[in-house]
Amino acid sequence: MEEKQILFRFYSEIDLNRVMEGMPWFLIDILLFFHRLLRGEDPNMVPLWEIVFWVQIHNLPIGFTSEGTARQLGDFIGKFMDYDTSVITRGVSKFMRIRVLLDVRFPLKRKK
Repeated sequence: MEEKQILFRFYSEIDLNRVMEGMPWFLIDILLFFHRLLRGEDPNMVPLWEIVFWVQIHNLPIGFTSEGTARQLGDFIGKFMDYDTSVITRGVSKFMRIRVLLDVRFPLKRKK
């Protein structure tokens, strides 16, 4: 493809899902962007400026680890996608993990 772009083809849905769910990926301190192409989508026209990260939120008061709180915090940081319930179910926890979609364009633009 174009400079600094590589097109991967996965023959196994399991492998593709493992890569997509394991984001973010780094190679020698370089952040790698992945996008699952839809049928008919031009790979050269895909905007690669959003990436998924797991974010830890610490020092939460007891009782503030609900899905509603996770959604609000996730949407404040970026776009909420998911949250890790295993941290919450292990006992009284003062932090949570939230999966968010972040806009990483430069310069960073703040939401209004």
